Amino acid sequence: FTVIPAVKVSISWADASEDWDLFHVTGNQDLFGNIIAVSAGVTAFETFETFPPEGFSSIYIQDWNSNYAGIDIVMFIEIDGEITSYNLVGDSDKFVLVFETSYDTDGNPIYDITAL
Repeated sequence: FTVIPAVKVSISWADASEDWDLFHVTGNQDLFGNIIAVSAGVTAFETFETFPPEGFSSIYIQDWNSNYAGIDIVMFIEIDGEITSYNLVGDSDKFVLVFETSYDTDGNPIYDITAL
């Protein structure tokens, strides 16, 4: 059988008083998609492990304070030990990444990742 590794998604920023939250939802940038994972603490770092479903799913960031300060945010995606970083600007609640997930003949996930 195939053991599918979780995908770790993290965001970080310099000022903990800026309260950003992180969501993984079903669909291609679908605000009405089902929530798969969420991290909503009061820190300068949010993270979760998730299993993107077959088809499309999206990563969304939300400014809980709603002040949209335009701060620098770094997002990290870790898949099976490989880490990719993305530089974001925290200037609005928005989708920041889309997964398109399929599976090979052995049942291993193939992630086509699009940064927005």
